[in-house]
Amino acid sequence: MYALHLELQPTAGLTFRRVPFASTQMLTYPFAPAPTLSGYLERLRRLRRGDDLPETALKNPPTIALPSAYRVLGAYPADEQYRIHRTARQGPRSITHSAFSRLYRQERAQSENFQLYAWEYLLVDRLVGWVVHPERAALEELADLQNVGCKLGKEGYAYVEEVRIEALEPVDGGRPRVAVPAEVAGMAASTVYPVYRYHRNGEVIVGYEPLRLALVDGVLRVPGYRTESGAFLPQVSIDEL
Repeated sequence: MYALHLELQPTAGLTFRRVPFASTQMLTYPFAPAPTLSGYLERLRRLRRGDDLPETALKNPPTIALPSAYRVLGAYPADEQYRIHRTARQGPRSITHSAFSRLYRQERAQSENFQLYAWEYLLVDRLVGWVVHPERAALEELADLQNVGCKLGKEGYAYVEEVRIEALEPVDGGRPRVAVPAEVAGMAASTVYPVYRYHRNGEVIVGYEPLRLALVDGVLRVPGYRTESGAFLPQVSIDEL
């Protein structure tokens, strides 16, 4: 087993919209969930190949994600150093509004309606992400993404500052560097977040299914792997995220 160690450099504040949510509440996770990181890396892979990306205004756009053999574990603040900034922000009332994404606007349409949003930003210097695969060769294509970047999450941009492939050593426990299913956290000190993961039929993503994840502040005695840089990646996270 091998793991791709990614260090992402945000260019400004990030928003990874939490679920469930109210229409005027843009709350953020303090990490990039696995599906978000998977789509981000697949976009970078396509950009590196010179492929075009689908427009965001398409109706029923295809879901962009890495193939299922890549076990994406999400990306987390380096050294657990981060801050969440909450503010008010004016935005369009209609969820079909697309004018804000245009580079140049000559005038405001009379039909546009705006409202205030409560908006959270994750302020973090770096995010550390992990992708696990049984074959080193499969990760080498992603290792070519250094210095490539694009939009990440609901709000914000980041580029890959550093990337390397590390061998994994089986171990019986440790302090997780990634989220784990809430049921595994047990009585350990942790913060639990509801998220969604992909529901696949083979390689086809047919929807999403709910999952409760825990960020554990302590040691878990569960099987997993230790990376060459010392990070503990639980097997249950590799299986479930």
